[in-house]
Amino acid sequence: MISKPDSVAVGTFPSDLNETRPVAASISCPSDIVVSADPGECGAVVNFPDATISGVTSKEQIILTFNGDNNFAVTYEEQGMRLDGIDRDHIDAPQSLSCDNKQGALIHANTGNTWSYNNGEPFTPNRVYVCTTNMKFSTGDCGTEFIPTETGDVDFPDTPEWQNITSMKWVETGGLVDTSIDNFRFTPTAIKQTDGLESGCFFPVGTTPVTFTAIGDDGVETSCTFNVTVLDEENPQFTVRNITLSLNNSSSVSIDSADVLDGPASDNCGIDRIELSRDTFFCSDAGENSVEVTVTDVNGNTTRDTAIVTISGDGSSGAIDDIPDGNYCDRFTFPEITGNDLSGTEAFYTQPDGNGTRFVTGDSIDYDDVETYPLTFYIYGEPDSTAGCQSQESFQVTINATPLLDSMAEVLVCETYVFPEITGTKLSGNEAYYTEPDGNGTRYNEGDTIHVDKTLNYPLTIYIYDENTSNCSTQTDFQLDLTVCDVTVTVDASTTSICDNDTEMVILNALPSPSDNNEEYTYEWRRNGDASVFATTQQIEVLPSVTTTYQVTATDPASRAAISSATEEIEITVDEAPIAAADIKMELCDEPTNGLGSEPINLTDYDNEITMGINDLQITYHQTQNDADNSINPMASAVEITTGETSFFARVTNATSGCYTTTSLSFELFAAPDLIIDPTSVSLCAAGAGGFLTTTITTNLSVDDYDFIWTVERDDNSETLSNTDAELEVNEAGIYRVEVINKTTGCTASDIAVVETIQDPIEATATAELTAVLDNHVINIEIQAPSGYDASYQVMLDNGLWFDMNQVNDRFTYTYRGVETGNGIHEINLRDTGGCWTQTIEVITLGIPQFVTPNDDGYNDYWNIKGLEVLEQDSKLFVFDRYGKLLADLSIQSQGWNGIFNGEPLPSNDYWYRLELENGSVVKGHFSLKR
Repeated sequence: MISKPDSVAVGTFPSDLNETRPVAASISCPSDIVVSADPGECGAVVNFPDATISGVTSKEQIILTFNGDNNFAVTYEEQGMRLDGIDRDHIDAPQSLSCDNKQGALIHANTGNTWSYNNGEPFTPNRVYVCTTNMKFSTGDCGTEFIPTETGDVDFPDTPEWQNITSMKWVETGGLVDTSIDNFRFTPTAIKQTDGLESGCFFPVGTTPVTFTAIGDDGVETSCTFNVTVLDEENPQFTVRNITLSLNNSSSVSIDSADVLDGPASDNCGIDRIELSRDTFFCSDAGENSVEVTVTDVNGNTTRDTAIVTISGDGSSGAIDDIPDGNYCDRFTFPEITGNDLSGTEAFYTQPDGNGTRFVTGDSIDYDDVETYPLTFYIYGEPDSTAGCQSQESFQVTINATPLLDSMAEVLVCETYVFPEITGTKLSGNEAYYTEPDGNGTRYNEGDTIHVDKTLNYPLTIYIYDENTSNCSTQTDFQLDLTVCDVTVTVDASTTSICDNDTEMVILNALPSPSDNNEEYTYEWRRNGDASVFATTQQIEVLPSVTTTYQVTATDPASRAAISSATEEIEITVDEAPIAAADIKMELCDEPTNGLGSEPINLTDYDNEITMGINDLQITYHQTQNDADNSINPMASAVEITTGETSFFARVTNATSGCYTTTSLSFELFAAPDLIIDPTSVSLCAAGAGGFLTTTITTNLSVDDYDFIWTVERDDNSETLSNTDAELEVNEAGIYRVEVINKTTGCTASDIAVVETIQDPIEATATAELTAVLDNHVINIEIQAPSGYDASYQVMLDNGLWFDMNQVNDRFTYTYRGVETGNGIHEINLRDTGGCWTQTIEVITLGIPQFVTPNDDGYNDYWNIKGLEVLEQDSKLFVFDRYGKLLADLSIQSQGWNGIFNGEPLPSNDYWYRLELENGSVVKGHFSLKR
């Protein structure tokens, strides 16, 4: 029964009459932000808005009036807003102010305070009355500041940096006089940033998560996160320099990056490493050597450049391998000398260039043989007589004596022990105690304290170990027992949380301390506070069906400690396991476009089938049942399966309790047809009468097992052919496609063959231009291709090289220049690039000398045209003087004209010739006779 209240205010109802369910908050973050680092910086200043929310009732603005009695304390609080003095500076609030007779808050010069609302709840400052301007407010990780520039009511900035803040600072900035405020207005909000840098901050290179959190009217907290990613896109900067090195007394020389860098490398985020393509040079490297310098910054950006390293000297003398400086114990034995192309004279010397005492491999020196270390030895070999440098390396040897430690007796204490001073002879100063041999395990120095560890078995063996700089070491040990103590007990459980479908027993093991006399203990096990004992062994196995608390009491009847009995308890929680669908089997076809024999799938596509639509369950996939049972080696959701059956195992887990069940997901992938088409590309030559030769496109599959669908594409049109055989005869151009379908599995594959046709050209010509200059002929070749035909042709002069001809529309041309006259005949060989058409054309070249010198010296005594012998026998050649008088009528086979007319030599002058060819062509010109 609901009773009527005595009175109800207008517009309101008692809560039991007008009960509404609180609304949950819905929060939305900005999208992820990706920016480049500021130039020269390893990060960037990034601005972003706050998250937005719904389902939260807006709160009323609050005004701090600072009324009441004066309070000169470190802390002031009003309406949930708390002001804490910085470094114990106090706040005068409430305080009478000098501006407009107000009463507000005052801080002294060089002081300030921090503001917070309700122990860190968010708020947005709106307005404040400012009495003086020698102040500033700041907030956020980056110290965003607001400095009033005038007195009176001023508004805080309406920017994300001043919204939903959790604290701010108010400080005096002038350093001389007090500053004061009144009527501070702010609005409590429900959203705040709980992780990441704030807007306006300098974000480093990399990804920084930013999280906003809000509490809804229902009191439930919700949050969202987005990422701010700053990319480093600047490459390292450096300058290389070329260097010259001299081998001199050494057969090799080494460099590092500093040698070839002109100053240090720089990068906005820092240099990770500097690498050289080579750093060691030998006599065989005399001269210039290119060294590539690679500088990589901490974010993987790389810059490369090349330096020239010049090695002075020449020859190929052998290079002795370096022996590093070393520290040795008690004795040093000279090692084998190794290197490249050694002369065999190499040995060890105490002075450079083969001087001083000589040692060979196998010789040794003892610690007491020398008073002062380190020693410098030189490996020296006589240089090759043809070498430009000699072989020599040096190294240093330090021999130290092995330390000696005094022994220690067994130590029996309870729980703690302070390690005493270590004594002995020739100690290095680095001697210490260790929990494991040879300086391993935990190290303790003199004066350190060791505490009992209940997980260890006592007594412990403590090792005293000393090793000097030559790695000369010595060791002794003693027994340390820290367990002579009162009895305590802990319970070790194989697990403290099980599921109601578990079948494996939970093992509870009582672990009393001291543990060196476990066989003397007695045990009593009880459950849920029951007085009755249900077990008396140290270890028990249980499988509770509901959550149960187990207690064990351990008693050592032989204990010498004051407390010989102890009790401990442990709770085993039992949770409900989820339910998953039974084993699922799927059948798929291999898609040839993804590669034969495998197919990509996404396992998450089958989540709903596995969970049978139940939400809030986590699913992971595994290769084996064991991996699924043990939740190890989870697989990525995107996997590839291969032909045949592939099985995966799904683990379905309750995210809250961790309880799980497993099932299997199997895929049968049928192989795609292994289609091979031959040929995949072919050109058909012309066969006369406008037709073309026929070719057969074959496949490697049989009609007994596969169906075949043939199609052809011509001029953007596709046609399905009637042929359903495994091969196809074609004599027309087109793109022929065959699709094969496995009659058993239905899986398909397809491939194409491109068929082109090659037509013979309409006409081919080759002509030689007539010239009066020997060995400088021009031959022009031209081919007229069929209109609109996609052709290409090549030309070869005599037995030379093939050249591609130049194309303009359907006309192909090529010109040979500077052709030698030869015997006057040249072959022009033509072919198409498809291998169908060839043709050979002969051209005649004539060489006409421009002078004759008939002085009987054997050179140019007769004037004649080169190449006449290849002309037709009816061709005629005449010689005239400048007045047209016929001086000579030369035959094709004649030696030529020697400047004689009627038995008399003619004077030096220009003379004219006329060549009449059998085809009616006439060639005219003149030449000079010189005496």
